[in-house]
Amino acid sequence: MRYEWQEKAQTYLLNRVPLLMTLILMLLFFVPLNSLELSQFRPMISVICVFYWVLKKGQVFGYISAFWVGFFADAYSSTPLGVNIMLLMLLTMLVKWLARYFRNASFSGCWLVFGLVALGFITVKWLFLMIYSGRYLSFGELFFSFVSTVLFYPLVAYLNVRVQRRFLPEKIDEQF
Repeated sequence: MRYEWQEKAQTYLLNRVPLLMTLILMLLFFVPLNSLELSQFRPMISVICVFYWVLKKGQVFGYISAFWVGFFADAYSSTPLGVNIMLLMLLTMLVKWLARYFRNASFSGCWLVFGLVALGFITVKWLFLMIYSGRYLSFGELFFSFVSTVLFYPLVAYLNVRVQRRFLPEKIDEQF
């Protein structure tokens, strides 16, 4: 009885590890760059992390986590508040639907699916930003972000795998 609250607190904190890891990685990649050209090549870490965590640990990373990641992505970037929130929640819904097909796929299969999902994400984001601003925006700037996102997927996925193996053992899944 005495240790019951400690066990519940530990489980609660362990289930927040994917969200915390995503926010930490976002902070690291949102560091201001001195070059305008390099800032256009900034990967969308939020999309990579949401895709990975929903695919691999969807029971601990859901819509609420996607909301908070989207909120911080909107706060850090120059997009209007709500665009990343809505798109990351839609991404969560799509990946939860795709998870039954690709959860146990090879890494290259997941990378290919992620590339297609990221292309759809960036295209919808581009359309929303054009509608919001009321003018045509160049797709080139967002395309560089798409390319860097797909290229950074292996590195970010590797970091997430390391965190998953360290902090999220399979026994946590049994509690939900």
